[in-house]
Amino acid sequence: EGASGGDVRQLESNLKALGYEVAVDGEFTAATGAAVREWQDDRGLEETGTVDSGQVVFLSGAVRVREVKAPEGKQVGQGQPVLNVAGTRRVVHVDLDADRQDIARKGARVSVELPGGKTVTGTISEVSGVAESSGTGQDKKTTVGVDISLGSAGTGRLDEAPVSVELEGERRRGVLSVPVEALLAPREGGFAVEVVEVSLIHT
Repeated sequence: EGASGGDVRQLESNLKALGYEVAVDGEFTAATGAAVREWQDDRGLEETGTVDSGQVVFLSGAVRVREVKAPEGKQVGQGQPVLNVAGTRRVVHVDLDADRQDIARKGARVSVELPGGKTVTGTISEVSGVAESSGTGQDKKTTVGVDISLGSAGTGRLDEAPVSVELEGERRRGVLSVPVEALLAPREGGFAVEVVEVSLIHT
């Protein structure tokens, strides 16, 4: 007891998030010690009411556990990994051909097809300003990195899964789109489209 500061506040904040009754005030009080003992009891640890610096690791924000490197109860040495974690934000990364980077605009909406055929909408959150080259000779490619945020889109538990991304290169409004075979070639030149309305025909 008696300790105070940012580390104590972070400990209290995490204990509270785990469901233990504790005030998040940055002061290690008797109530904080009681919450620590409850946590230790739930984890099968010695109930000391204190937390040594080697017992916990505080990260800068919420993370997603991708892989447990050390099973519960296993002794680990200094420098050995315990967990493999990633951010909670769902992001798709695309290495886009550098000569097509003009179609990737920050803030633009794109379509992302997930494994299984489901399509969700994403937003371009970052476009790298530095091109990178890989390969040699005819296999050499120059690309720019594009990050696409999926926000709250329902992606399930996908992690490092291959997806298809559709970026919009150009948009025209008020344009009639027809198959090539529907075009006519008038004598005066150019092209025309024959439109049939009931018994009327227009070109």
